[in-house]
Parts: sequence; C-alpha cells; structure tokens
Amino acid sequence: PGLDMNVTAMSRSVATAAGTSVQSELNNIKASRKLKPGDACSTTAGKLPSKKIIHAILTEPSKVSSTRKFIQDTVIQCLMEANKLGMTSLAIPALGAGGLGFPIADCAEGTLSGIYEFVKQSTGKTSLKSVVLLMFTD
Repeated sequence: PGLDMNVTAMSRSVATAAGTSVQSELNNIKASRKLKPGDACSTTAGKLPSKKIIHAILTEPSKVSSTRKFIQDTVIQCLMEANKLGMTSLAIPALGAGGLGFPIADCAEGTLSGIYEFVKQSTGKTSLKSVVLLMFTD
C-alpha cells in the first residue's frame, strides 16, 4: 500500500524492470504530496519502454466499505491522471487482486465500471484511445 513498490508481486515486478529511479520519484512524491488510498499519481517509466507509469494508491480490503466501489473510484483516478498527461493508451492490472487480496470479481467489476464512468464523465473527450485490462493474480 501507499507508494512502496516492494509490497506486492506486481509492483515488485514493475520496480525490478523499471529500475530504482521510479521508487526514488515515488519517495519524492510521497514527501511533497498528501495522497490517500484511491488516489493516483504518475512517474517516468524508468527503464521500461513506456513513457509513464500511473500508480494507484491502494490499501487493504478491510479498510474500505466496498471493494468494488474502491476499485472503481481508483480506476477513475488513474484514467484521469493518464488523460491529464495526454496519454493515448493505458494498461490496468487487476488492482488489489494479488497480494492485497481483493476479490477478483470486485476487481474486474470495479475496473469495468470505472472505465465506463470515466468515459461517461468525460463525454468521450479524452486523449485515451486504448485501455488494456490485465485480469490475473500473482
């Protein structure tokens, strides 16, 4: 949880591939901004071929009233961050479904409804043209 890329298998994999610069950027963000669970922020992609990484601030399922709604709102924040950066594509993993233990069905439903709500709110005016869903666990 938070901005530590060593908590879950997914974030550790990204951190290993991206290199230490991404965690350093996250440490700087953590020191300068008050982020809470459900928020999103971005860093460079380090050694990864993509330009940016959007980081979702997650927490344990027991700390939210509805895991599906928490994932939905977090996905919306990630999409808003990507749109703000003018990104044209974004890959979204099964947020929270691995090491944090969110139910995979809630992750899938929350992700899909988050994308739907984002498109509805943006009235189709977004830089994003492609969103790839990666629905698997550790």
